Amino acid sequence: MASLLSVTILHRHGSRGPGDSELKPWEGTSSLAFHQWDPKEYEVISPVGRVMIKNLGKTICDRYINTSILGVVNNEQIRWRCSSSERARESGDDFVHGFNNNTSISKIDAPVLYEIEADNYFRPWKIYKNEEKNMKKVLMASEKWLTKANEIKDFMTEIYTLTGANNEILDDISKALWSMTYIQCGLQNETYWPIASKAQRCALSTLIPSSHRSDIEKVALWVWERRFLDSPLKMEMGSRISLDMLRSAINPEYKFNLFSGHDYTILGLLAVMDILPVYEGQISFGAYLLFELWDDVPPAHPSGQAKVSRINVSTDKRILRILLNKCPFIVPEDRIDDESIVNPSVQHEVVQAELSMDIIKEYISKFEEFNK
Repeated sequence: MASLLSVTILHRHGSRGPGDSELKPWEGTSSLAFHQWDPKEYEVISPVGRVMIKNLGKTICDRYINTSILGVVNNEQIRWRCSSSERARESGDDFVHGFNNNTSISKIDAPVLYEIEADNYFRPWKIYKNEEKNMKKVLMASEKWLTKANEIKDFMTEIYTLTGANNEILDDISKALWSMTYIQCGLQNETYWPIASKAQRCALSTLIPSSHRSDIEKVALWVWERRFLDSPLKMEMGSRISLDMLRSAINPEYKFNLFSGHDYTILGLLAVMDILPVYEGQISFGAYLLFELWDDVPPAHPSGQAKVSRINVSTDKRILRILLNKCPFIVPEDRIDDESIVNPSVQHEVVQAELSMDIIKEYISKFEEFNK
């Protein structure tokens, strides 16, 4: 029977208010999609988001530490790193709080700081601004992009008109397509908002017919696929965080590694490791990636076989199993309280990939070469 050698988790922060970019389609208008939000709420983790990630920390502790599946783990074998953004650090703190309060065996200490700015790892789009800007320009002018925009022009016009978007969006179908991710994110912000003030934070949910929601998500996912899975900047966007996580996973000094970041951090990793063939289902609040390092073929997972399997026969029998849960916090259609959405579920957890050690070493070598 295989033994688990280490666990490395990368999680997205908890639910929050909107970012500035997500409100751009309604800037300069009287639309409630913009005015329902207090600027003090922009990108700030909500009370619901804080409880979500505390519970995630507790659940992960139960799963790997309290069951002793990792054996005895001491503090020196645990490492935590996080994004420099306030919301990611705050959610990391919440994860640690839930983890530490649930065990007397091991504790997570303050995060180990990167020698260089953490955005190089967790938010590289903040570092490669010019490259990202050029990529966006080329992508939005491409034949594939413009064809898609024209195909769904009427649908987008309907959505933006219903929600009172500004003329800058309505007059530019290429920009309108890019901004469909803002519609999707805006709907998610409203969906997870605390029930006590949710009635004042539901403009998009009220204005957009429920029959359109799945189509909006499909368009947003298509856009994210182009931006990440088809991106010429995969190495820039995902190689640093991937390199650090892979090194951590196979480093015998550490049994448990915690990384607190963003949805785009997760997407960047999945894209650069080429283990997300198709982007199906948004990486929601609290989503996580788990790297489980086993000394041999891991036991069966309830979700079934790995979506991507790269296993070569080798004298080194260790296998890295990568689990992805894009939506651990499920919102019931008849939600009436906050308690119903703050407990993580493994319903959507899947084995995204299983990789043998020679493949892992190839990734590490490739990413080291790029980041010299």
